[in-house]
Amino acid sequence: MLETLEKGSVSEAPTEPLSTYTGTYSNEAQDRFMEIFVEADELRMCIQGDCRETYALAYYGPNTFSWIQTWNGNAHRGRFRDPRSEYYLLRFEVSGRQVTGLKWAHDPHLDGQLLVKDEIVSNLFVQ
Repeated sequence: MLETLEKGSVSEAPTEPLSTYTGTYSNEAQDRFMEIFVEADELRMCIQGDCRETYALAYYGPNTFSWIQTWNGNAHRGRFRDPRSEYYLLRFEVSGRQVTGLKWAHDPHLDGQLLVKDEIVSNLFVQ
């Protein structure tokens, strides 16, 4: 699977600053969320607010980042390896130059769940 992801990735750097992608992203039910942040000039994420375990995000392509782990890396964290390469891709949704959300295919029965950037959710309720 690592080879599959590597074949699809591009070598250039993101066109936007990494800080463009930072924030808290939540699903509609507000029961799944992800923190995206910059640490030591690297984009990282943590899931469900547990930032004791963070994952480096590597640029994959336009507004897409990968968090693929090696077999040993997953084993060290006590995580099962998901066989689907899409599971390890975060596809950021962009409107103009503003990131509004991301899609993550964490469930094999969904095409990808939209997690909306929290500041966007807050703005939806401001009149």
